Amino acid sequence: MCCRTICWPLNKELAEAQLTVGGWVLSPSGVYVRNFEDEHTSVSVRLTDDTMEISLSPPIHSFDGHTQKRNAAGAMYSLAAAYGEKSGATITQSGINVPMCMSEGRQQRILAVYPGSPLDWEKLCPGFREAFLGELGHDHDAA
Repeated sequence: MCCRTICWPLNKELAEAQLTVGGWVLSPSGVYVRNFEDEHTSVSVRLTDDTMEISLSPPIHSFDGHTQKRNAAGAMYSLAAAYGEKSGATITQSGINVPMCMSEGRQQRILAVYPGSPLDWEKLCPGFREAFLGELGHDHDAA
């Protein structure tokens, strides 16, 4: 699945405050959720002992699937960047099943290390780089 974003270390009080102020809904299972009805997608945030894990549901299974979840992914990365900036976190992205996104030989990539290296859209997986920056062309699943 592509792509899960992880922020660490966790400052739980800061993360909970940011999620609450941002309008995220805390589910009975303890996961914060924001729904994107137009994309049939939700963004879930799970706070563990030492990380904030942000993921899309349903997950992306194809290269072209990234553009179908552009708004949800934008919320995911905006949350991660805002949290990283306030907490000094490191932000990573992992994906394991979209071949084009793994073509650079990595399943996990470092997106940011705050405060010195903020989130850089050029470091996203190729699928989201194309969805946000439009730089890679189209029809990658056919290859």
